[in-house]
Amino acid sequence: MKTNPPPLLAVDSSDTPLKLALLCPDGRILRASSSNIKQEKNLIPLANRLLSKGGLKLGGVKKVFILRGPGRFTGIRIGITFAVLLRGLNGARVYSATVLETLARHSAQTPAFRKWSAQNPGGAIAAITYAFRGEFFCQLFSLENGALSEADKPRWLSAAELKNYLAGRKNKIFCAGWAGKGAALEPYLPDNCAACAPYKSGVPARFLIEAAGSAREEKGVIAPLYLKPARFELLPAGKAARGV
Repeated sequence: MKTNPPPLLAVDSSDTPLKLALLCPDGRILRASSSNIKQEKNLIPLANRLLSKGGLKLGGVKKVFILRGPGRFTGIRIGITFAVLLRGLNGARVYSATVLETLARHSAQTPAFRKWSAQNPGGAIAAITYAFRGEFFCQLFSLENGALSEADKPRWLSAAELKNYLAGRKNKIFCAGWAGKGAALEPYLPDNCAACAPYKSGVPARFLIEAAGSAREEKGVIAPLYLKPARFELLPAGKAARGV
């Protein structure tokens, strides 16, 4: 007798809006999102409402997928804490990936990339997301025989540094991401880069379910990818201790 797979709950709390996707045992994929910046108060109620639509409860979640950064410092911590909570209470298996690798995987499946790749064999993918005040997170990936791999470490760059970094690469680059909410990447890119349509609100919630299939399982401590330090980490020790 065939048994249905356990439900999978995917969470992206790395930015606003908070996005959830649920793969139900019957194969349905349900989605929910919230633009409320108080994610620490909103995540569990939002998850409960989504699970209720699928006829499920939070206690029945045995598999969870999270994006562990880069992004909002507090949001990343909230997602990781939620996953650890489900692992402790439910015995849920936890899987994670970074925002950048998930974005690269999604863009590699788009018709725009396939067309570009046919014209630029050996080209790279740059996953680029907006950080704050004209700064960006960026990582280069290569795609060979359908397998995505890191071509460089993830970076936190100013707009000028981003342009110089990409211009210094020898191969052509397909750029996917956003320069703020729905803003195009083109003004920040050098001539050796092509850009896809901007992602208006991050990685699509539905793709979180697919991304979980290639994510690594986290059996111990889940390491966040912050890249950009929190504000208090940039302050002198004395001011940080006083909360200035």
